[in-house]
Amino acid sequence: MKVYRDFVRASSQYLSRIDEDALSVHNDLTCGCWVYFDAESTGVATGILGKWYAVGNEYSYVLYKTSDNIITFAISVDGVNVVSVSDTGENYAESQWFYVVGRFTPSTEIALFVNGKWYINNTGIPATIFNSSEDFEIGRYNRSNYLDGRVSQAFVSAYSIPDRFICSMYSHGKALYMRWGLYQNVCQSSSSSTSSSTSSSTTITSSSSSFSVSSSSSSFSVSSSSSSFSVSSSSSSVSASSSSSSETYSSSTSTSSSTSSSTSCSSSSTSHSSTSSSSSTSTTSSSSFFE
Repeated sequence: MKVYRDFVRASSQYLSRIDEDALSVHNDLTCGCWVYFDAESTGVATGILGKWYAVGNEYSYVLYKTSDNIITFAISVDGVNVVSVSDTGENYAESQWFYVVGRFTPSTEIALFVNGKWYINNTGIPATIFNSSEDFEIGRYNRSNYLDGRVSQAFVSAYSIPDRFICSMYSHGKALYMRWGLYQNVCQSSSSSTSSSTSSSTTITSSSSSFSVSSSSSSFSVSSSSSSFSVSSSSSSVSASSSSSSETYSSSTSTSSSTSSSTSCSSSSTSHSSTSSSSSTSTTSSSSFFE
């Protein structure tokens, strides 16, 4: 059973939906999909999805690949002038799935996510996106530049979806779309994958693939589904749960000179290590498979 739409460039195949309010997003925006490029897409401009047409000044938002194989997300404030962000061409490959997401945060940034990595432009960011009357299209842009390849799970949201949710969508899709050699691609935060705190109470949740936390708080709780997970704390109470593939917990840090009074760690990972000099330590692992 296919879970994607296959497009043939030579046949000018694409999908479209007539313009409507739900697709004419002009404030916060996140859009994306899984996309697969066949050899016929290499070295030519190809559309992924968006509302974008030069005639009549109908630029709005678009995800596409340039003829230099650079994956790009662009928006326009007035139908003519464009602000964009790209991956500089470092990701492209034929016959491979990519999870590509574009995100616009008004007056703040325009961001591109490609297989776990963020690319950010925060210069000259407009407050709105132009409300174009152009149809929403998948598989081409500017009424040309057809994709030869596949698209699956395309979406548009009138919301600046936070990093952790985009990383979660990517992580959940990897098993379905990606070969094992690429399955372990990391998922970075657009700002930082490391959090630190000296507050009296700290709670952190993450679905990033590389996650590190340090804290001297009196109450400290961490939950993560990352593929690499590390917790260091001098708190009096430490609780951590994770479904990561590699975990390390240390509760006697300074870099290692404090002892927690109670440490409890649980995991469903296949690789798990826990170290503590606390008065009470409990560690369990009960899974034979991990993401």
